[in-house]
Parts: sequence; C-alpha cells; structure tokens
Amino acid sequence: MEKVRSNFPVVLVTGCGSGLGYEIAKHLFAKASHRVIATARDQKSVRRLQKEMPNTSLFRIEKLDVTNKAERERLIE
Repeated sequence: MEKVRSNFPVVLVTGCGSGLGYEIAKHLFAKASHRVIATARDQKSVRRLQKEMPNTSLFRIEKLDVTNKAERERLIE
C-alpha cells in the first residue's frame, strides 16, 4: 500500500457497506476536503463502493472487518 503525504486530515470511516457509514463516505467523497479511508466488511460491498466512489489520491476503499485483528493490523501498516 502506497503511503501518501498530504496536508488534508485523514478520516477512517468503517461500515461503509450500508447505512450511516455509506452516507458519511459518500459525503466526504463529494466534499474532497479530507483523505478518506472507507472500509466495508465484505468484498461485495467493497466492489460496489469502488464503482460508485473510485479510489483517488484522497479517497481509498479497503476491506476491513473491525473484529478481525489481522485485518486491523494490515490496514495500519
């Protein structure tokens, strides 16, 4: 994973597969004023998000189950 330095604050949004997490990610994607890491628990949700909100230098989508320690550690690295 490439580390990008930026003056924009970084926001991690979990639960982007649906509901509030999805709406927050959509809002931040449109605003483009933060570096956003949007996460979803399953690969199907990740693919759907990538179609609607493609990765950019400010917006990244990752698969993450917050209950899975290995996935949390992978995201931190």
